[in-house]
Amino acid sequence: MGWGDDSCNNKLPFICERYQDVPENEWSRLDGTLYYISQSSMTSYSFARKYCQAQGGDLAQPKTEEINMHLMKLAGDNSYWFGLDDINQEGTFKWIDGTQLDSNEFPAWSNGDATLFENGRCVHQQVNNGWRKLRCTSYLRFACEKPPSPRQILPVRLMAATPSPYGGGLVNASFICLLGSENEKILTLSTRRLVRLTEAINSNSYTAPGKSDTVSSVVLRQTLPTTMEGLGFFECSAVTDSRMTSAPLGIFLSTRQWQPSDGRFTKTVHVGDDITLSVMSTTGMVGEDGIRWRKVTDVDWANSLIGMSSGSLSHTIQSASVSDAGVYATYEGGTLEQHQFSFIRLIVKECPYGRWNPPLCNRLCDSCYNGGVCHELSGTCICPPGHAGKNCLQACGMHKFGWDCEFECGPGQPLDKCAGSQICLPDPYGCNCLAGYTGVYCNETCADGVFGADCGQECHCTDKADCDDVTGQCTGDCSLGWSGPACQVPSVCPNGYFGSNCTQKCNCRNGTACRKDSGYCAEVEGRCDLGYVPDSVEFPANCMTFSGCFSSCSKTCHCSGGAEDCNFLNGDCMSSTCHPRWMGDQCQTDRFETSLEKTNPGVAIFIFSCSFTASSGQNLSSDYVKAAVGRSFTKPWISRNSSDTSGPTLNISFIHEYTGPEEPIYCFIGVPDNSSQFAFVRLPPRYYFGKQSPLQSIATFSMLYSTILPSFNGVPEIIEFGRYHAFIGWRQWDPSNDTGEGPIVGYKIYVLSGSNVVSEKEVQPPSMVPMTDRSVSKRSTENAAEMVMYNVSGLEAGSTYSVQIAAIRDGINGEGEQGPAMTFTTDSA
Repeated sequence: MGWGDDSCNNKLPFICERYQDVPENEWSRLDGTLYYISQSSMTSYSFARKYCQAQGGDLAQPKTEEINMHLMKLAGDNSYWFGLDDINQEGTFKWIDGTQLDSNEFPAWSNGDATLFENGRCVHQQVNNGWRKLRCTSYLRFACEKPPSPRQILPVRLMAATPSPYGGGLVNASFICLLGSENEKILTLSTRRLVRLTEAINSNSYTAPGKSDTVSSVVLRQTLPTTMEGLGFFECSAVTDSRMTSAPLGIFLSTRQWQPSDGRFTKTVHVGDDITLSVMSTTGMVGEDGIRWRKVTDVDWANSLIGMSSGSLSHTIQSASVSDAGVYATYEGGTLEQHQFSFIRLIVKECPYGRWNPPLCNRLCDSCYNGGVCHELSGTCICPPGHAGKNCLQACGMHKFGWDCEFECGPGQPLDKCAGSQICLPDPYGCNCLAGYTGVYCNETCADGVFGADCGQECHCTDKADCDDVTGQCTGDCSLGWSGPACQVPSVCPNGYFGSNCTQKCNCRNGTACRKDSGYCAEVEGRCDLGYVPDSVEFPANCMTFSGCFSSCSKTCHCSGGAEDCNFLNGDCMSSTCHPRWMGDQCQTDRFETSLEKTNPGVAIFIFSCSFTASSGQNLSSDYVKAAVGRSFTKPWISRNSSDTSGPTLNISFIHEYTGPEEPIYCFIGVPDNSSQFAFVRLPPRYYFGKQSPLQSIATFSMLYSTILPSFNGVPEIIEFGRYHAFIGWRQWDPSNDTGEGPIVGYKIYVLSGSNVVSEKEVQPPSMVPMTDRSVSKRSTENAAEMVMYNVSGLEAGSTYSVQIAAIRDGINGEGEQGPAMTFTTDSA
């Protein structure tokens, strides 16, 4: 049978196709960009570009000789497409990001001639022969580039552990590899030597010595030989279809002369940190003069000696860089081949504290408690041995550990000792003792006031009481300012987090703090960090959604399909569709605009407007834009005051009266269940309205705020008075001399006898009173226009009065504070 046509409404089986994702370990990094050369796939220029875009990137752009040589090395003896063509105008070559080749100082044309092969319009790298034009429909391999993946590359849930960290060369010296539960099939679980012990390389230089035994599907044991070969840094490795993770650990000879001062194989620092590596003698028989430091390297073993620290028990690295990471050996001069040395492995985190996705480091890590460490390729927490869970808040209990607390130490267990053992986790965590243990040899229990792995966490119990060595739980209450199951959650969340346990992420602009209850970025008026948008229906005030970024992450993507839909170079949406809130080039124009009428303090009436601009050919009904209080986006909606249309823009005015505490107000279109047509914007709190901000707003807020009431500082004057009356005058409110905000629509004059108000009257300024109605005074007409005057009558002869003036602004409750008093006494009878 062959193809046949049928009704499109019939229900039949179907076949899908999609581009296969390139595993992350097949990309090669150079200066913060990842590159990939297809190994077997050959296709046309346009399909090659679509393939690269499906990987979250685009065709590679070798704009420098360094990039060009890197791609050629990756390609080997193969030609390949890259992102340069003159498709739009023959002879004008443009990179796929739109920049012209002419502005670049690195053309690499074959024979220096770009005019060869006139029939071709796309450029490829010919094997060992430079760039050449070729027909775009020709089939070649291709080169892709993309930024380091903002998608999480989770570590395989792997651990390494040893009950004999200082037992190398003894009987039963060993280490084990432990696998936690995985969603992906484990292809291999293996061991190897991390760094070779000698300068000479042979077939066994990186083979883990001794015997490997598969104890179970999740446990692999490596028994080491009773020789000097049992010394070194080893690693457990686990491989799945898409990931590879290792957990290195160290084993020291029992006959060693040196060891780390604190007993730990590893140290973890951030780029830019200072770090001092220290050792101590185990025999006390070797003087410091004989000490030598060496960074063990596979590149230049002969020149790895660190002369600056020879003769010292410590080696200091100032402002650590990624190149400083590695294994440092300490030994007595002339005894390197005897293997009596100490090892310390330095791990250098590329991102600053709390950030992941190197080299951009533009993503916020999960909040890691109880000594947990952020994994730089996923932002998730690697929890210390003895704690587990997304944020390491789950305590495993006595002698239990694992990614899900699934392992136990002790007799009959894969790890047959608890005290004295060290547990190692994937980088950047490193190695340390089980929860409840500390000391050089991990065989001491925690002192009062501390708990957890290596006893590195502080108790927060009321009255400074001690807590459980393993879990951190208090027998009584938490001390002031702390909460949570082990009293580790602070009352004020660190910058970047919110929620009852401070575990949800704010993602505010410039990393500022947000409100603990809602996650709203109050300090920056709701603005999100680059790449994030407030698009969560559950938390509409919070910048929880990562929508991607482009142009070196200087602009936020607003594509309908989120981050995976956005070209990281130019912001184009692969779906050609913007998120329903956005429109225009690269979806950078906000379709919402909001405004608010000015109100006075204490007024519950809230009048505001929301405008929405239709896309081309779209007709908007008067009820297309709605407004709601709170985050439910359901009825009852806020009442409309009026509506009108100006070109493609629908303007709706709303009026709302708060009857309780103020809640956020949202203007929105569509319904939450239909994400392709639903969008919303939050009105900032009223105290932000009208403020100038150095940051550009997400929506255009032309709003005025609840203003400061005007305060009149002028002293009234007596213009004329008698027994029973007095003409009072005063200058008009002046923003340069008085405080608060105008415009002023009137004044209120208060006349007091002692503390009793005998007269109070609202008076309009001269500009608002017809000339025929103005009070008469002895002042000239010109002065009368500058002054406000009022004739106070009904006074008593020979009595003393005081007069004060208050300025009034438009709106309900617009009267400001009363100004200074003027005192006078009427004539006697």
